[in-house]
Amino acid sequence: MKPGNSVGRVLMTTDTVGGVWTFAVSLAQTLVSRGVEVVLATMGARPAQHQLAQVRAIPGLRLHSSEYRLEWMNDPWEDVGRSSQWLMDLDARYAPDVLHLNSFSTGVSSRRTPVVLTVHSCVLRGGRL
Repeated sequence: MKPGNSVGRVLMTTDTVGGVWTFAVSLAQTLVSRGVEVVLATMGARPAQHQLAQVRAIPGLRLHSSEYRLEWMNDPWEDVGRSSQWLMDLDARYAPDVLHLNSFSTGVSSRRTPVVLTVHSCVLRGGRL
């Protein structure tokens, strides 16, 4: 951790296909402006060009993107398992002080890093989650 900060580095998940993106990028920008290192891990789809431009506008923000399906997408469970392993690998690589999750399914693993979970709106598809 950096001196004077209780949190020096955050690994944060987000998806690129909904409003969670706006929330995560805004939070990342605020954290970075306060001296916190942020590693942003995206799922759902690769970031679009305008999203990449948003990330590039935040000095020091690290981006790792993937196409792992999210729990509310069709037939996601194999990808959910893979994304959890991917996040554990990022957790080991960056050793964040906090893991900030923006979806439920990636929180089911054995991490030693403290976890913050932000719950966003429920998305129903065909009457089912």
